[in-house]
Amino acid sequence: MPIPARYSAAFEPNAFYHIICKALPNQQLFISDGNKKYFLERYRFYLNDYLDTYCYNLLNNHCHFLVKVKAEEEIRSALNVFKAEQLSGIQRKFIAAEVSLNALIERQFNSFFVSYTRSFNLQNRSKGHLFDSPFRRILVKDEIHLSQLVVYIHANAVKHKVISKLDEYPWSSYSSLISERPTLIKREEVFKLFENKQRFISTHLMQTEYYYKFDD
Repeated sequence: MPIPARYSAAFEPNAFYHIICKALPNQQLFISDGNKKYFLERYRFYLNDYLDTYCYNLLNNHCHFLVKVKAEEEIRSALNVFKAEQLSGIQRKFIAAEVSLNALIERQFNSFFVSYTRSFNLQNRSKGHLFDSPFRRILVKDEIHLSQLVVYIHANAVKHKVISKLDEYPWSSYSSLISERPTLIKREEVFKLFENKQRFISTHLMQTEYYYKFDD
């Protein structure tokens, strides 16, 4: 059954998207912290040249990302570092302007999912598909939606009663953002959505308290 059009927005340069990846019914995407760590490593390997990541959250049966597609010139520059034989067919076609940016990013996501699923199945002696398809991507249309999504994504583990406090969960970007550790997350850009770091923290705490902690 096809998903609604709003959940399958085409990827365009410099646009923001809410990415939702779900496991198939009665499946888990992650059964260990090692799975989550490897998932993030594969995500960076396949998508870091194409997307700026603003936040994420990994739950056992689904995950969320908020991303901004990079400019086409930046993506082409990153790909041109490699020799032609090191690139996939679709990457070479994108450089030659024979396929769209949307097609390229969709293929990168597919390669990411396949790579992770193969490793997961090998480690857990399982087989078959892991991810519900197609994955959902929703175009973010304004800054209010953007800042609300950051809070929503970070608070997802509270919403699902995995934790009670945002900074207790190591598999969302919240702890990385408020720390001083180096990160690939666009920390300063995220803080600017809330004016500054202090407002980022206070908004998260206030909205999580009201909308999730006491939600029955």
